[in-house]
Amino acid sequence: MKLCYLTLFLTATICLGQQSSEIVEVPDFYLDLAIRERLDKPTGNLLKADLESLTRFVATGRGITSLKGLEYATNLTYLRLDNNRISELGPLSGLKHLKSLGISGNRGESLVPLKNLVSLEN
Repeated sequence: MKLCYLTLFLTATICLGQQSSEIVEVPDFYLDLAIRERLDKPTGNLLKADLESLTRFVATGRGITSLKGLEYATNLTYLRLDNNRISELGPLSGLKHLKSLGISGNRGESLVPLKNLVSLEN
């Protein structure tokens, strides 16, 4: 029985340690490119830890249509995505540290995903 608990504990510890090394898929080519430029990581997998390291991110006028993957940038406080072709803001809904957000000039129809971002100042 002790061996079972030890195995469970070690498995949980390993899984928790691997969360930061989890690979993040960013399907939008232009968002992926902008993230890689900001991180200075032109090749290789983007990891959850990479996106978590972002606190400021600017990708204006880049042709971005999807923000999928940006939900892992949980430490963002400043985000500018003006003049793209974004219509869905859902991936931003969990960015609790976000204080400044620029999304003008996009196709977004609903700001509902942003309603719980209480830190937003502008």
